[in-house]
Amino acid sequence: MNTLEPRFEDLPRYIRVRSEPGARFVEFDFAIGYPDLFVELVLPQAAFTQFCQHNRVVVMDQAM
Repeated sequence: MNTLEPRFEDLPRYIRVRSEPGARFVEFDFAIGYPDLFVELVLPQAAFTQFCQHNRVVVMDQAM
């Protein structure tokens, strides 16, 4: 096993919020390891907050 590669659990997790502030549901992109490879997700606001805390997410900027 190559010890230079990070473990999956240690890869950074990214989000990009697509919905408007204050929307009932938060639409967002979620990526693990590579911000250009993502899935689109939708969660209620409270679940989104918990999701972000659990995954220790990094908010993607426009360049990402």
